[in-house]
Amino acid sequence: MYHRPSAPTYLRHLPPPTSSADAPPTTSALLRFYLPPYTGRDHRGRTLPQILLLPDRDLEFLHDWIQWLFPLPESSAYSPFAPILTFTDVCAFRTSADLRNALRRSFARVLEFLGFVVGSEGEGEGEGVVRTERWGRNAKFWWRARDHNHLRITRVLRSLRVLGLDWEAQVLWMALRRAKVELGERGAPGEVSYKFWRRAAVRRVWVAPEEGSDGEEEGGDGEEREEEETETLPDEEMTEVDEEWEGIVSEDERTEKDEDEDGDEDETDSDDEEADEEKAEAKAVVKKTPTQKTESKGEIRTWAKPEARSGRR
Repeated sequence: MYHRPSAPTYLRHLPPPTSSADAPPTTSALLRFYLPPYTGRDHRGRTLPQILLLPDRDLEFLHDWIQWLFPLPESSAYSPFAPILTFTDVCAFRTSADLRNALRRSFARVLEFLGFVVGSEGEGEGEGVVRTERWGRNAKFWWRARDHNHLRITRVLRSLRVLGLDWEAQVLWMALRRAKVELGERGAPGEVSYKFWRRAAVRRVWVAPEEGSDGEEEGGDGEEREEEETETLPDEEMTEVDEEWEGIVSEDERTEKDEDEDGDEDETDSDDEEADEEKAEAKAVVKKTPTQKTESKGEIRTWAKPEARSGRR
């Protein structure tokens, strides 16, 4: 039986996301895959632009692309060819605006695949991840109790945070919580999936979602982080969305998808107490959005942060 290894200890010593003037090293196969001129290819010989242009049908049925777009510091249970993040890789993403913007494009493609997009949450509100008109067609294949795409979402959340895109991870997590509240629990992803999504979104990055129970192997960090995130979400309205989020990938004709199973993570049933906590948390979700700062003059501007509104939404 496969046992996912614990998160590497170097995750406790990651640099904060910055923008370095120095070009990131390109000795890594993953960095060559993510940076122009895209000399790096995955184990099937595909480049990053080629994967981003795959239609939804291919993204549904192929199960070895997600590990390249959203690499993790742990090995994959499904693909022995999946890249494993090294300390050098993680530092490169965290100190390179180009790499993080490339990761944002991967994030935008996966959102489109799921039926989401980065956009306005409503009149007078900030930017976040919202459902699109494609939700009804795309989400019906994964918005259910059990689906292999739930494992992919856990990977996306964790990879974004490890590589320095915490804002993107948080707004996706909020969109998942909000969808369950607005659409109801009937036919929605189960408590086990939400448990792992929450762990990937709020735990300290040096504790993998599969490790232990909430708070057990974190020394309480997981629960403290969640409370901390909820309390510190700002009330500012963010009014600018990066042009990178619009028109990144041309739409292909979508076809119906058959259910399949990935094996990226060994998600097990949660106990009754964790399920009750998760259910209460989903009902209590608040529509607040963390801010994403403009990182440097050389990096693409993403979300502007205007003056705070008076009062709370």
